[in-house]
Amino acid sequence: MRGHGRWVAVAAALAAAALSAGAGTAVAGTAAASAARPARSDASPGWRVVKTWGCGNGAVNSVTSVGPRSGWATGYLTLCSSHRQDLLIARWDGRSWRQVRPPAGFAGGKSVFVGHAVAALSASYAWTFVDRGPKSFALLYQSGRWRTFELPNYASVDSAVAFSTSNVWAFGRDSSGSGAAYRFNGRAWRQSAMPVAPQSTASPGQRNIWAVGDDPLSTIFPFTLAHWTGRWHNITFPDLNNTELSFLLNSVVSDGTDGAWVATTPDIGLYFDGGVLLHWTGTTWVEIGAPSNLYELGPISHDGHGGLWMMAANYKDCPSGGCIRFEMLHYSTAHGWSAPDPIGAFQVNTLRLIPGTRSLWAGGYTFTSRTTHAAILKFGR
Repeated sequence: MRGHGRWVAVAAALAAAALSAGAGTAVAGTAAASAARPARSDASPGWRVVKTWGCGNGAVNSVTSVGPRSGWATGYLTLCSSHRQDLLIARWDGRSWRQVRPPAGFAGGKSVFVGHAVAALSASYAWTFVDRGPKSFALLYQSGRWRTFELPNYASVDSAVAFSTSNVWAFGRDSSGSGAAYRFNGRAWRQSAMPVAPQSTASPGQRNIWAVGDDPLSTIFPFTLAHWTGRWHNITFPDLNNTELSFLLNSVVSDGTDGAWVATTPDIGLYFDGGVLLHWTGTTWVEIGAPSNLYELGPISHDGHGGLWMMAANYKDCPSGGCIRFEMLHYSTAHGWSAPDPIGAFQVNTLRLIPGTRSLWAGGYTFTSRTTHAAILKFGR
């Protein structure tokens, strides 16, 4: 998900931040947040930073996993040797995160490439989607070798999924700003239209893809959840009592049946944007009351046993003025909200369950008053 620069500025302005929060109701009105429950007992370690890169400005923009012994991440970092920004591609081998040398021409030059999305089938087959200026590229790592493709129509890719070596999707916008899906058939990339310009996607199956974003054809209800079942279907966002409300930083996961969960941030002000968890059941929207004073909610991920993890930026008063507290929130339909897990000065850009486990990767950046560092959090063993 792009747009983390908004938080770089806010984080720098609030560098002195104190690093110290329901049940669902139909969207007929706003549900009141329930009190935070005690933290769940869990023998696994909690959220902690497991890897950082570079000597200055940087971020992990996307992370994916195909199992406990294989993961991929991308973003950008500042090189310690030259203090120049460079493309970051990294691979998890079951023991540690290690940088992967990009293909020739995509690192160390005068122009900086930035990685925005990754998709993988295994430790030896993975795609990284990068851009430099108006041009975007798909980089295929296969059995230790790279192949490079320039994407059509000045694509801007933010998420991707690989179903097979001949069925890979990348989601984003074209040069006009319209939503676009780019599909790889084993030989070449082709562009097709999407009904939304996606901010986030979830792809549990080849005919079960969810995308959340803005609908360029609608002015009254511009934000839409779209569902691919062989063709696209649009589900208009609830108005939340304000038909002209806009939404920021939407994130989506499937609910395992006919619907989807959306973590969204209504844009209602500079410091009190709020955060809302929405559930599309397949027939109706349900709004879940969230802890109060949220500045931002999402990204979101399954937790491996029926619940959801999501990042929250919580705005609180403190003696020095405005304070932002970064937390990981957990929600389940059985137990509601659990007590938050503080993650300190860490902005999460991407969140992904490690398949077959209850562990997760979170990519983003740590920050101080002067700089950011590309970094990865982990929950569980």
